[in-house]
Formats: sequence, C-alpha cells, structure tokens
Amino acid sequence: MFQISLRALVPSLLAGLLVGSMAAAQSDNKLSKKDRRWLEEEVGAIITAQEIKIFTDIDKDDRKLFKEIFWSRRDPNPASKDNEFEKELERKAKEANKQYKVKGMKGSATDRGKIFCLLGPPSRVEGDAQEATWVYDPNPQLGLPDGLTIQFKANRMVPSEDLEKDLERARTRNITNPTVMYSRDMEGRLLEPRGNFDPNSPANQILAALRETKAASSDVPFETTIAFFRATEGSIYIPILFEVDETPLTWQGDSADLTVFGSVENTDGFTISQFEEPAKVTKTSDGRTLFEVPIQLVPGRYKLYLGVRDNPSATAGTQITDLEVPDYFSGDLVLSSVVVYNEGKEVSEQAGTPGQAFQFGKVKFRPARTFNKQSAIGLFFFVYGPGVDDSGKSNITGQYSFYRGSQKKGQTGVEALPADANQAVGNAEIPLSIPNFDEPGNWRMHITVKDKVLNKTITADVEFVLEGESGTQ
Repeated sequence: MFQISLRALVPSLLAGLLVGSMAAAQSDNKLSKKDRRWLEEEVGAIITAQEIKIFTDIDKDDRKLFKEIFWSRRDPNPASKDNEFEKELERKAKEANKQYKVKGMKGSATDRGKIFCLLGPPSRVEGDAQEATWVYDPNPQLGLPDGLTIQFKANRMVPSEDLEKDLERARTRNITNPTVMYSRDMEGRLLEPRGNFDPNSPANQILAALRETKAASSDVPFETTIAFFRATEGSIYIPILFEVDETPLTWQGDSADLTVFGSVENTDGFTISQFEEPAKVTKTSDGRTLFEVPIQLVPGRYKLYLGVRDNPSATAGTQITDLEVPDYFSGDLVLSSVVVYNEGKEVSEQAGTPGQAFQFGKVKFRPARTFNKQSAIGLFFFVYGPGVDDSGKSNITGQYSFYRGSQKKGQTGVEALPADANQAVGNAEIPLSIPNFDEPGNWRMHITVKDKVLNKTITADVEFVLEGESGTQ
C-alpha cells in the first residue's frame, strides 16, 4: 500500500462551495407583485419551464437582467432598434384581450389567450364557446411538425402530458438567439451576457452547414473531454475541454488565434444552446493546445455540433457527438464525472466562464490522461445524495486502487471526504514516482466511495497512460 497525498486546497474549496450554496438559499428571491404579473401575464404564454425555474430561483436584484436576457434570446434581428418578436407579442396580447376576455381576467391571461399569443389563430375551430377544439395544421416553424389539437371546456384548456410537451416545444422554438444564456456565478448570481450574436459570422456559417450536411471535417483535428456536475434549478453543469492538434494552426510566435464554437440540438432537432468564443491559445511545454467552454443543460439526450476555426487560414475542424446528460437530482447516492488532472491551482478568475470551465470555486484544474514518472496524478469529483445521521452529519470515505491490466499494483488508505448534507468532495494527488508505478503503458484507477450512514458503496473507473523515461508508453 502506498500513501495518498490529499490536497490542502480541499477544505477551502468545499467551504467556498458551501458559502455559495448558503448564500443562494438565504437570498431574498420572493416574487414582487410586478414580477409575478410579468411572469404570469406578460410572458406566461411563451416562457419555458426552465426559464420559470431560473426566474423564481434567482436573487430579486437579478430579475431586471433576466428580463433583458429573456427578450434578447427572442430578438430575431439584434441589429435593429426594436425587438420585432416582442412587438408582435404585444399585438397578439391586445387582440387576445378583445376576443377572449372573461370576467375578472384579461383575455391574454386566459388559456385561450395564452395559446393565441403562443401559436397565433388556429387553422380551424370546432365546437362552440363552451366546448371548443382548436386545430393547428402541421407547421415546423411553430414547433408543430405534426400539427396540434387543443380542447377547451368552459374557457379552460384540457391538459395532458403530450400537449404540454408540444407547447413547450413551441415555446422553445421562439428562442432565436441561443448564444444568449442565463449564465450564473458560483454564488448563483446572474452574469451579463457575453458579446453579441452574429448569425453571419464564419463560425455560425460553418455550424449551419454542419447541421444541414452532417459532414464533419478534420482540417483542424481536435479531441474533446466532457464532464458533468450538478448545478442549480435541475440543470447540469457541463465543462467541455477542446484539445487541438497544433500542426495545422497558424502560429505567430507561440500564440494562435482560434474560434471555438458549437451548438446543442434537442431530440426535436431544434437548437437550444449555442456558443462562439475567441480563443487566444499559446504553445505549452507538453505540446497541448487547450481551451475550455462551459454549458448548462437539463438531463436528457442531445446532439452536439462542435468546431474549431483557425482564423488566419480560415480552416476549421468539426465534430458531431451524441450527448446523454445524467440526472443528479434523483436523491440517490451518485458520483459526478471524475476530473483527472496534472495541475490544480488557486486562481482569481471567475469560474464557469470560457477558458475557466474546469474551475471550481477558486481552484482551476488542467485535465490530462497522460503522465510521466516525475508527475503526480490528481483527481477531483463530487458525491451527491449522501446520507445524514441524527446529528445532521454525513460520513463519506474514499479509497483509490491502481491496476496495470488485471494486476493490482497498490491502493491508498481509506480517507474521509469533506462533506455536508448535500454533497461530498473527493480530491487527491498521488505521486507517480513511487515504486508501485513500475511499468509504462495503460493504467486504470478504481475509485471506491462508501457512505457509512446509508451503508452504500459506489465505484468508478478512470484510465490513464504512464509514459516511460523517453516519453514512450
């Protein structure tokens, strides 16, 4: 058995995360009458379920910024002075107030009025004022590829799970600027959007062609590392590491000018998120050209369209990747992704931003899969859903074993993991210079986490490569 070396940064890292969690829980987020009226009446027809959760969860001082972001996401022409979508919604609301007004309620706030504001007038109406059926013919532009039938009884819509899915698809379809997102800092405060959306930028033109043709390009080869961590309001934080082959890049000294871009498509084939980030990268001693981008999604299945453009030469590489986002909100004892890294350090930059995606609190990690004998292998992960004893405390331990092929080469001692009632943090660095790591090649680390309150054990395996003295494997 060899001795593990726990990072001294873990206590401060966990404390920072706990402070952020407590601050979010204690923030004054009660809806004012004005905000509730905006949510239920002004945008009740078009706001998505996830946006409702964000709006009600954030600090009251962030709701003005939320509204600005909300309309920017639905502005079909950001270069114009007016938001044409907002103006059209106002027109529909006025019409709905005339046609569907009932005693004590504006017409636009009734079920029929909300459907009218979202989808416009139906293709045809069957029945009478008391029991009516609205029929919408197939219209992919509205998010109704198969059409839609909605029943009303006594002015109330007859709900169903399938109908709500169809309406949510239509609400999502109104988001024309998915690059404008509700990004939040570690304390849960809303961040100002980055940059302006340009549908005619080279990166967006490449993405549009990639989505249409499904033909990826290897002109600028790159690999990605994607991880998953629990965020807020039911969403999952997803840092994406781009590792770019430096050979085809246009280097000016030790730096290169890139654009890293991508989009996320849901199972309906609709783009729900998009990013385009300038990336000034530099050569490193280990020859790795890296850039990180964070996104947030709710659990589910998606398709990722990713690309890297070398701006001076106007060449680009692209990829299409299927993505399944796990659900870390079930209450079960589960592990997040495990970040395997060769460097972890305290930094002052804002976490969760482009270039800082693998930063948690004030600690930034540099993911890696290849190591040499003079380095240490680091790992970082969260444990979600720990048990709590009668005194309100969790009791989580971690142990790490190492294998070369099927042969076990050693294991660490059992270590208590810092924890609160919501999560635990695993973070360790093991020196590779010790005799146990006696062969270059492919290795496997087996992680064992035990919850002594729940009497449960969960495990994970990560693979890494140990180079020989001459850099061979």
